Amino acid sequence: MERLHGVVPAAQMPRRMADLEPGEHLLLWGFRRWLSGLVDDAPAHWRIVEREFTDRFGGEHGRRSLVGLVRMIALMQSHAARSIVYHRPCCPCIGDDEAVILAFVAACQLGDWPGARLRAASLVDEAGVGDLLQAGARLAKLMGDRGAQLPLRAAPAAVAHQSTIH
Repeated sequence: MERLHGVVPAAQMPRRMADLEPGEHLLLWGFRRWLSGLVDDAPAHWRIVEREFTDRFGGEHGRRSLVGLVRMIALMQSHAARSIVYHRPCCPCIGDDEAVILAFVAACQLGDWPGARLRAASLVDEAGVGDLLQAGARLAKLMGDRGAQLPLRAAPAAVAHQSTIH
């Protein structure tokens, strides 16, 4: 892969869960499963996510990573600029908003703050952008510290509202 001034050309975002790197898969699956626990009022989903994060990253580090993910979700809920579309945990598809979330955390991990800000602004209102950037940076660092590097991928910077149910 060629580099131009330290920038790696972005690969296309996969549209299927099976094509994600392990860190991306865990992040998106955890996001979906956590939200399913909220929507279905089923705390068992949260225990499953905690177990996966602690298995992957180690006890305390996994719990801190999960806190970062939950903080991001809470900020998206409280500052949503629009409805954020996501799929159920077992769905093999990746939606546009989910691709933006993956690209947001990857940009945070890579220190691409303009890219991260652009993606955050497509998910939350202006009042929530700074907090979402902080939460994304924290989660990205914790994941990176345990070898879960998220690749730079092309994803929509902003997503028009669409309804998708799978």
